[in-house]
Amino acid sequence: SYIPSDWLYSLENLDLSFIKKYKKIVFYDIVDFPHNFLEIINSIQSICEVEVLLQMENKDFDMENLKLNKVTLPNKKIDVKLSKYTNDLELHTMIRTNQYDGYFSTDLNKEDRYSIFTKSNKFYLNNTKFYQVIETYLNLLNGIDYKNKKYIDIFLVKENIFKNAFMSFYGLDIEDYRCFEKIIYNDYRYISLELLNIDYYSYYLK
Repeated sequence: SYIPSDWLYSLENLDLSFIKKYKKIVFYDIVDFPHNFLEIINSIQSICEVEVLLQMENKDFDMENLKLNKVTLPNKKIDVKLSKYTNDLELHTMIRTNQYDGYFSTDLNKEDRYSIFTKSNKFYLNNTKFYQVIETYLNLLNGIDYKNKKYIDIFLVKENIFKNAFMSFYGLDIEDYRCFEKIIYNDYRYISLELLNIDYYSYYLK
C-alpha cells in the first residue's frame, strides 16, 4: 500500500523485467497515484494482472482516471462530545469523572491547530510536576520505619527531594543540596521529621 515519492517520471526509464515472475499485482488502499500511472499500469498489464483494491464506496474513486472523487463517511451514529479544559489536572479529573473510553486533542506545541485530531499526545498525569511532587511524598511516606522512631533512609530522602519538580515547588536550590551532602558526609544514615523539628541537623543547615 505504498508508492515511493521518487516514482518514475519518465517512461523511457521504465523497466518491468523484475515483475515478470508475478502473476498479479495489487495496489491496496492507495488513492494518490503518480500523474503517469495510467500509462505505467497499461505496460504492467501486458505482463501480469493488476488490481486496485480500496476500502471505500465505488463512487468515491474514479477507477478510469485513478482519481479520488470524494470521501463518503460510514452511516453510523457517532457520539462526539466537545469539552474545554484549562490545565492537565482538570483534564485528568474530567476523564476520571466521566469515564471516557478515550479522547482526542490537538497538540498545543504545534503551530498547526487545525490538523486532524490524533491520540499520539494522549494525556498521562505522571508527566506533570503535580504528579511528581505527590509521588515524592508517597515515596517518603513509604520509606518511614515506624518501628524505629519513624526514621527514613537519608539516601532515599536525597533521591526524592532533589528532583527538579520537588525543588521547583519548594524553592530548593544548590545550597540546600550542599547542606544535605554535609549531613551525609558526616556519616548520618537516617533522618526524621522529629529530628528536623528539634534542629538536630542545624549545624549543617546553615
